[in-house]
Amino acid sequence: MAIARTTPGVRAPAIAASGVAALPMQSFVPGLVAGNTLFVGGHFLLGYVVGVPAVAIIQSSGTALLVGGLVVFAVIGAIGWLLLRRRRRSTAEFASWADAACPACLALALVNRQG
Repeated sequence: MAIARTTPGVRAPAIAASGVAALPMQSFVPGLVAGNTLFVGGHFLLGYVVGVPAVAIIQSSGTALLVGGLVVFAVIGAIGWLLLRRRRRSTAEFASWADAACPACLALALVNRQG
């Protein structure tokens, strides 16, 4: 359960799958707590490591560069999403993108998909 809760794209269905598989509460709860702790802790660590440099860049460059960068990333994301959607006609796989919304999670999902 802990591994499933830290894996992008598997986080949400892992809970339902545990219920369908009738996983005992003695196994489910410790795995859920450990997995969520690792997942949230990883995001806090990412914010701690990247947060201060990112804020410094934003403060030194101004809001115009920030807004421009966000627009560029939004356009790149939309183009990538449209290309993937055209390539795979199924929208079921895009449900995992809702769970993997941070850059680190998206990178892990892409590496996992190519491997």
